[in-house]
Amino acid sequence: MTGFGDNQFLKAVSDGITTVHFFYKTSGMKAAEMLIDVIREGRQVPMQMKLGYQIIDQKRPQ
Repeated sequence: MTGFGDNQFLKAVSDGITTVHFFYKTSGMKAAEMLIDVIREGRQVPMQMKLGYQIIDQKRPQ
């Protein structure tokens, strides 16, 4: 079984679950920085940015 988003509910699953963690907080902070740059300095915003992910293996030992 696998999950998506590394949410708190998945941590409660009795056997654990492998999931993907996306860096939502980092993404939000970067978006805010980019918006500030546009407002203050008129900089162009990149069309695409890739921030990565991490595979989280939450399977518990048996």
